[in-house]
Amino acid sequence: MGAYVHGLTTQQVAERVDRGQVNTSPETLTRTIPHIIRDHILTLFNGINLVLFVLVVTVGELKNGLFFLIAIANTVIGVFQDIRAKLTIDKLAVITQTHVKVIRDGREQDIPQEEVVLGDVMLLSLGNQVCADSMVLESDNLELDESLLTGEAQAVIKNPGDKVFSGSFVVAGSGAVEVAAVSRDSYAQQIAADMRYEKKQNSQLMRIVNFIIKLLAIVLIPLSIALFARTYFNTSNYTDSVLAMVAAAVGMVPEGLMLLTGVAFAVGTYNLVKHRTLTQSMPSIETLARIDTLCLDKTGTITDGSMTVDEVISLVGDPQVVEDELRQFVSYMAADNETARALQEHFAPGSTSPARATASVPFSSERKWGGATFADRGTLVLGAPNYVMPSMDTSLDEEIEHYSLHGFRVLLFASSPEVLHGSELPAQLSPRALVVLVDKVRETARDTFGFFNEQGVDIKVISGDDPRTVSTVAILAAIDGATDYTDMSRVPADVELAELMDSHTVFGRTTPAQKQEMVHALQTNGKIVGMVGDGVNDTRALREADVGVAMGSGSDAARNVADFVLVDSDFDSMVHVVREGRRVVNNIEKVASLYIVKTIYTVILTLIFIFSPFEYPFVPIQLTLINVFMIGIPSFFLTFSPDYSEMHDWFAHQLIKDAIPAAILVILNVVALQLMSQLVHLSFEQISTMSVLLNGVISMLLLRRVSQPYTKAKLAMNITMIVGFFGMFIFMRQFFEFANIFNHLALIWLPYAIGSYYLYEELTKLTLWFEKQWLKIRDKAYKGPMRASKAPS
Repeated sequence: MGAYVHGLTTQQVAERVDRGQVNTSPETLTRTIPHIIRDHILTLFNGINLVLFVLVVTVGELKNGLFFLIAIANTVIGVFQDIRAKLTIDKLAVITQTHVKVIRDGREQDIPQEEVVLGDVMLLSLGNQVCADSMVLESDNLELDESLLTGEAQAVIKNPGDKVFSGSFVVAGSGAVEVAAVSRDSYAQQIAADMRYEKKQNSQLMRIVNFIIKLLAIVLIPLSIALFARTYFNTSNYTDSVLAMVAAAVGMVPEGLMLLTGVAFAVGTYNLVKHRTLTQSMPSIETLARIDTLCLDKTGTITDGSMTVDEVISLVGDPQVVEDELRQFVSYMAADNETARALQEHFAPGSTSPARATASVPFSSERKWGGATFADRGTLVLGAPNYVMPSMDTSLDEEIEHYSLHGFRVLLFASSPEVLHGSELPAQLSPRALVVLVDKVRETARDTFGFFNEQGVDIKVISGDDPRTVSTVAILAAIDGATDYTDMSRVPADVELAELMDSHTVFGRTTPAQKQEMVHALQTNGKIVGMVGDGVNDTRALREADVGVAMGSGSDAARNVADFVLVDSDFDSMVHVVREGRRVVNNIEKVASLYIVKTIYTVILTLIFIFSPFEYPFVPIQLTLINVFMIGIPSFFLTFSPDYSEMHDWFAHQLIKDAIPAAILVILNVVALQLMSQLVHLSFEQISTMSVLLNGVISMLLLRRVSQPYTKAKLAMNITMIVGFFGMFIFMRQFFEFANIFNHLALIWLPYAIGSYYLYEELTKLTLWFEKQWLKIRDKAYKGPMRASKAPS
């Protein structure tokens, strides 16, 4: 191993650690506990609530500051759930932590990449990602993909003395490098951050929530101050003016929605850990739940990943001589992929020490072949038949097709008297044997792909193997459209990939660059694409996809760029991942209406009362009653209920169908009560009480709708919330400053409540009609495919 055989000594490593010359990472997968606490406490709405609470206290209305206790409770719940998820993720992350091989004290050691120090000698092999800037000491046909740094997809051959940069990864060969820069002096930290966070998240939930926050940040303070000024101008009562302003501001803030969204994602992440799935990007839970197309290779997904040599078919001469040639060639190969391991397990028992190769070309996903030149046997080559010998006898091609159609993988073994030069195939190649391998279909494959079919997710099998083999295996797994296959090695460069991806299901002989282009083509077709991969050849496609999923046993590069890691490399876990994502998003989309309706009617009512002679009918303590019984408790209950139905990007539709009719109805009832007070003398207390009561009735109607479909638990929750709400009007009337509603006032509020039930349904029909007209106008104006914009018919 040359002059660096000893590597650093233990003492040298300790000295470098003391000097801080360690490859530590400033970024961790999860936030620190102080960071989580700070993020939950120091929010815009918590700041607003604190100011409002102080104002309430200064006017001596402490009970009207109960909303602040609710805000504190929300914060505590959010912190608890986030910390619980963090601790669980951190434990699982240790299992998937990237390790590197180094030479220390004269022997190979396997250490976490964060323990690499300046001057360490690292050993690189296929699939490894370079974690620190280094200089090449020895190269055995070492080839690196530097596309994460340069954008160039072409692999770069590295020779002794060349520099290698962090963020690049090995696509062929092996080598030894000496670490020249670590931590902040290296590209590693920057690249790691780019890989993990630069992907734009296609999160409709977060877009809408962020839009609401921005909008409220603009209107909340001016409207609240305007209402205070108008109330004080009319009444000259500072306390009443403060309470009106605080009630309006509290009503506008849907802070529970922000909490609920964060907690739901945190709990979803926690639940996924139970299924041995590491979430590296929380918003990706939503995106994965919305995918309608899933791209994958057959190995480890359709098949169980275990590969064995089924047969060796000698094509010329003495079969024993051919076996010996194969044995020598295979013993020289690096066992850095499943095919190589299967070959070595078959041939290694009878192998002897191989003669040293005078030249070699390692196997790579781009070339799809590998070769070596031996002094006594010439050049031996093994790889995909149509790459090793693009032109072959018809009889040989038919024999290969026979095995491929039965689901076998076939490699062609050939020889040449010429010596390898660079990475070019030698001339005068002649076929020597066919090596037939079998890849076992997973027992649960049919059930897994049946689930995706039921959920409306299209499967695209993208593989580097013979398309006939892949198609046969896909048929055995009952994948829809498995007979529609194409050979990507024969597809012209100028072909319209978007059309090709739409009409075919199985794609064979695919290069890494093509995988990335195919994912992009699907996205061009308006698809939300998930990509499952484990090899270094999948890295570009994983980055391109809306959601990347890597196998825990896969390459460092694949795991680092993925949004999810299946720790046990069990593809069946994808079912749990998708189901959990759909549960989280479906429930948030439903319960969001409970929060948004309050924001909508409060903003509009505030505007109305700023320009009207009437007093704002709510005080903060009364809105707390609505927040607890009609929004807070039910939303938490519903958020964690099972709802695994197919995703539709209908968040806006849900708001139009549920929240807007309810908000309009609250506004109509409040305004009607104010007008009624001009005909029948009603005190502020009576108007306020009936406004809260009718608000609660409409919230019950909304809660009833978002609770569908009913279960015993949901029915019990609805009944409990109704009883609790009305109980406050009986047993806590004075505390909430309510008038008696069980007297002549019932002649007013009871007809309003009954009418609200029927009017809610009619308003829903009306808002849906307006939505349909808008969609027609939009579709005429925009004729291209719209990603994540599927509207209901």
